[in-house]
Amino acid sequence: MLLGMNAPSPVLEAYAGRRVLLIGASGPIGRALAGMFTGSLAELWVVARGETTAPGGGQVILADLSLPGAFARVLGSVKPHITFHLASAAGTSGNSDAALAERMNHDLASEIAGVVAGKDQPRWSGMCLVRAGCAAEYGPLEGVVREDSPANPAGVFGRSMLAGTWALARATQSSPLLTGRATTARLFSVYGPGERPGRLLASLLEAARTGERLKLTRGEERRDFTYAGDVAEGLLRLGACQSAVPPVLHVATGHLISVREFAETAARELGLRPGQLDFGALPLLSDDMPRGAADTSRLTRLLGWRPRTTIADGIRETARLAGIATTAHS
Repeated sequence: MLLGMNAPSPVLEAYAGRRVLLIGASGPIGRALAGMFTGSLAELWVVARGETTAPGGGQVILADLSLPGAFARVLGSVKPHITFHLASAAGTSGNSDAALAERMNHDLASEIAGVVAGKDQPRWSGMCLVRAGCAAEYGPLEGVVREDSPANPAGVFGRSMLAGTWALARATQSSPLLTGRATTARLFSVYGPGERPGRLLASLLEAARTGERLKLTRGEERRDFTYAGDVAEGLLRLGACQSAVPPVLHVATGHLISVREFAETAARELGLRPGQLDFGALPLLSDDMPRGAADTSRLTRLLGWRPRTTIADGIRETARLAGIATTAHS
């Protein structure tokens, strides 16, 4: 779903008069999800660590969720019908980063699940907790990737995210309130507006701005590139689902393309000059992502929906929102 478009009206109608709590609104998915509530009849609350303006016309509640016990105070203040937990920490360097990843990806997920399960929440027909997981939870898995495929992540990020998924799954099994009404939406290679510097599309956009040569790997890695607006729409639909939802659900396209194909598509759309992409200039780093395509059959059966934004459309929309011209199309 392109970020410039409104969310589907029938889906938003389900949220009318409901309090929605959003954790992690600063990333591409959170920004897109918050924007979908603009002009809706939902009451959107966004958790922030410092003074900020909430996207989507929401209200801000200040809290540092890296501190144990902070979420319980937030929940007591907002009393949401549904919580979207999209925050995570990469944990890519140093012991302090690893400790933060464990706190944000595992401990916080466990804390949120426990607090939601232990409180008398306002009842409505949809979900009460939707958490964003990631494909790195599987590790370098071969073949078709299903929600029950073996998970053996090697990195701090994947291990801590998987621990958070398990914590939420245990809570759903033990709490009647959460059974079928709380889930981890496993996401794959999400791209779109608001990407942090160093990510693939952010680097391609910077190359379009500067005209400088962009060093890349050979680009043979194959990924399920899913546009952030589509992921946000999937989470929105999932949150309003009135059927029982499994503990883990893929939100992805189910199709793989190579990093090289994605970059070359971006080069055409952004008007990069011939030879500006330097494939093979960087070594392929250790990879904790699965190598097979995601099975999205549960997603389509449950929601009757799947991501539909093409790579080219997603790149054009991201460039437009970044103020970067794209090539004309007849």
